[in-house]
Amino acid sequence: MVSPTLPPIPFGQASAKTFDDVRRCGDFLARLPDAPSQFDAIGPGRDFRIKLRPVPIPDVTLLAGACTPKATSHVSDRLALVIPFGTCATTLRAGGKTYRWASPHHAFFIPAGERIGAESTTGSFVRLDIREAALKRIAAGMLDRPRGKPGLDTSTTRILDMHAPRTNWLTVIRGLCDTVDEFDCDAARLQAAGMDDAILRTVVMMLAPELAVDDRLAGPPSRTLDLEPLLERIRANIGGRVTLADMEEWSDRSARTIQLAFQTQFGVGPMQWLRDQRLDLIRDRLLRAPEGTTVAAVAKACGISRVATLAPEYAQRFGELPSETLARRRT
Repeated sequence: MVSPTLPPIPFGQASAKTFDDVRRCGDFLARLPDAPSQFDAIGPGRDFRIKLRPVPIPDVTLLAGACTPKATSHVSDRLALVIPFGTCATTLRAGGKTYRWASPHHAFFIPAGERIGAESTTGSFVRLDIREAALKRIAAGMLDRPRGKPGLDTSTTRILDMHAPRTNWLTVIRGLCDTVDEFDCDAARLQAAGMDDAILRTVVMMLAPELAVDDRLAGPPSRTLDLEPLLERIRANIGGRVTLADMEEWSDRSARTIQLAFQTQFGVGPMQWLRDQRLDLIRDRLLRAPEGTTVAAVAKACGISRVATLAPEYAQRFGELPSETLARRRT
């Protein structure tokens, strides 16, 4: 028997796992950090073939897949956003209601704890399984609303239009998938690059489309910001992972307000300012380093774990490689 042909998956095509047995597929999914879905075959002959590539980042698990006609059952403690690609069409049941949606026009948002059943035609998809607390933390800053005021609606099961005014979300999602491929589906590198932050911000805008079309976003920030307390907090955590979401939480201001404040005071955005601070700190420590110190150890202590990405930036900023700075210190 010839195996059914599958369309390419949105990312991780070369490293994906392919299954033609429902039980083996279920065993594979069960080993993931979050495995809310189970699949089964539907249609004539009930031939089953599925290709899957998961990328688990702490706040977001990405799952790219392609499958022959399938039935899906799903329930999870995480939020889920399912984005079909190609010509996939789905009939879904949740909360006593039936929804019909299809690529490339629609995606589907599933609240945490919502039990769904669905039947889909052959096609590919991306599913984002998201920690609700992380999404709400991002949304609180982006929506720039006082504490206690209504924020992002994460409790309503709904279809999302992929072609919103001024924004084609399918193009945005494809770009994120391309980025995952550029990093070879390496979860650690993607986390270090802030991929989880980018995904969460995209999902917030998809759920609150006014953020993508509000002309007021091009104007001045709604509140001024004294940066010094935030700068102190960043410096205190410079050896760890610091994201724009952390800055929002520490300052109780939106990302837009923070970015404009940094541009006004330093002429660069907050993440570039942080990178420059780390480079300056690395240079200072290399110049004062005791015998036996390595560049990698100093860089890691300053929040940069990959020396390969450090070297060109360091050389551009200081005119020499970090290893040359360290060698000069030892002479």
